[in-house]
Amino acid sequence: MSFWDQMVAEFESLGQLVAEWLPRVIVALIVLMIGRLILSWIRKLIEKLLTLGFVQGIFDRAGITGALAASDQTAAGVTASVVYAYLVVVLWLIVFRILQINTLEVLLERFLTWIPTVLLAVLVVVIAAAIGSWVAGLVRPFADS
Repeated sequence: MSFWDQMVAEFESLGQLVAEWLPRVIVALIVLMIGRLILSWIRKLIEKLLTLGFVQGIFDRAGITGALAASDQTAAGVTASVVYAYLVVVLWLIVFRILQINTLEVLLERFLTWIPTVLLAVLVVVIAAAIGSWVAGLVRPFADS
């Protein structure tokens, strides 16, 4: 096989590879752009829902609002950001599945199975803080006397 024949064969192989990957990359980029748009809407919706009176009262009683008072963040904003970050990881998992990048897909699947455990731990801390605040309210009158 001559040099030119080998070079033509390599370019044909490259062309086939580009023809195989280009549609995947285009679809993945479209999914990523539309997904980010949808996720930003979901984030705003969650933040608005969490600023409702009864939910805000839960954050107040748990002491989360007081803990975040020194920062620019609100409890609803932090919660919406955590949900948004989780959904962004799901979006990237979808993109990697479209691109058929198995190594990153497995990594993100493992990460997604780990996140609910962390969120459950945060929920336990929030509930414990609410119970602690409630018990402090019960005991405080007796401690003052």
